[in-house]
Amino acid sequence: MAAGTIRTEHGALYECWDWERVKVFPRGQSAFLEHGRLRGIRFEPVEFFRRGWGLDLGNRDEWGDLFEFLGAGGGSFRVDVPDKSELVTALMSDLPGIEPAYTDMMVGWVERSGLDLDSAAVLAPGLTVERVTSSGMHAFAEIYLRCFEAEPRDWVAARENVMSIRQIEGWEGWLVSKDGVPVAGFGLFIRDGVAFLSSAATLPEHRRMGIQRCLIARRVLRALELGAHRIVTYAHREGTSLKNLLSLGFEPESIRHTFRHPGTTRVNR
Repeated sequence: MAAGTIRTEHGALYECWDWERVKVFPRGQSAFLEHGRLRGIRFEPVEFFRRGWGLDLGNRDEWGDLFEFLGAGGGSFRVDVPDKSELVTALMSDLPGIEPAYTDMMVGWVERSGLDLDSAAVLAPGLTVERVTSSGMHAFAEIYLRCFEAEPRDWVAARENVMSIRQIEGWEGWLVSKDGVPVAGFGLFIRDGVAFLSSAATLPEHRRMGIQRCLIARRVLRALELGAHRIVTYAHREGTSLKNLLSLGFEPESIRHTFRHPGTTRVNR
């Protein structure tokens, strides 16, 4: 099925981001499923990416098609669901073998009096930041793949895929360097007045230097400059990223659970 355009509802911009970046990847094979709100992506073999979302009790009769699409040919896949006990129970009943992978907190930015984003956006001495150019995307991709512990079959092809996200309408990226050497990369994706903080990655040996907090502030300022009426992102519920986001004006909105299945065509109907 051809990949259409995901509408950027406030709660679904991260889904739009996944959809858009896989569409532009030049190396590998992709497949998309669209059944109303129910959607799925398969991408391989350079990177192994299989993910589905949009499950609700109202479209449960279509879940089987999604699971079979994601599991076609073998291999594991992930499914995102909101924090609804009835929905989680139904998912575990319909898809034997599924297990919790992690939980994210979805957050939205709210203007607060006394919040000084300009000060928070100042990098520590020795660090510089600049918008990533076409030539800089090579370094951006290397950092991205290292930090997300990607294990592609073809590193060169995977790097070309990450470099291609610069083509996506509404995406901007930045590189942070220490003494002229790139050490972190961050992105901002804006569509229909809604901004999503994406592609955040800092090399392990350069963490705990305030880089992430600074780039959160810078992206919020940039989103406001571009006229965004809403700024959203997500972070692991127990992670440092969430603490930084909450300290810079973001507030919890919802919880998203990600489940992982080892891969099977067996589905309860």
